[in-house]
Amino acid sequence: MAYLQNIIGNDGLTQRTFIQAHGTSTPQNRITESHVLSKAATSFGATGIPVVAMKAFLGHSQGTAGGDQLHLSLGVWKDGILPGITTSHEIADDVYQDGLKFQLKHEAYGKDYFDAALLNSKGFGGNNATAVLLSPNQAMKMLSKRYTAEQLDAYQTKKADVVNAAEEYNQATIRGETLPIYKFGFNVLGGEELEITDKEIRLPGYDIPVDLNIENEFGDLS
Repeated sequence: MAYLQNIIGNDGLTQRTFIQAHGTSTPQNRITESHVLSKAATSFGATGIPVVAMKAFLGHSQGTAGGDQLHLSLGVWKDGILPGITTSHEIADDVYQDGLKFQLKHEAYGKDYFDAALLNSKGFGGNNATAVLLSPNQAMKMLSKRYTAEQLDAYQTKKADVVNAAEEYNQATIRGETLPIYKFGFNVLGGEELEITDKEIRLPGYDIPVDLNIENEFGDLS
């Protein structure tokens, strides 16, 4: 939050930022995560930062959870709607709420309302990581200070092909025409491809071997 405040100011942080909670909703997680979010929010003077949770729709997707949060957040700026935690009818009594506003229903804020999002990855007993995500408008506002109008126009022209290709893929997926990409054994090394001696291990495609000449840190005890 301190880093984000340096970029978009206190109003941007406290008034125009939303939080993607890790949101597994277990008794321990909901208490510890809401506590750290609440303490952080109130420390910066926030009274109602919106909090949403992607897992309300997908469950816990393990390794892709952060990507799910990113995907949903980009959708907020595409459609202007902040999805609510619609699988919960009310907030549990042990959830910390000071400085936060838990969204229990979808709300239309508009595509240009939010300047940023905070994507929170929360583990038991601590806050593992929180990613700062800037809105498209905020990013372009900042880039306009570094690049000329001509350079940005050229970028927009090049981007048009990418946007069209992405939308074509999106529509094909909606129609059920896309298939999963599964490459069995792709870039997987088998044991027979390794060169192993008592001095080193050589892997195909890597010039520098794994050195097995490891210093004995207990040499004085040998």
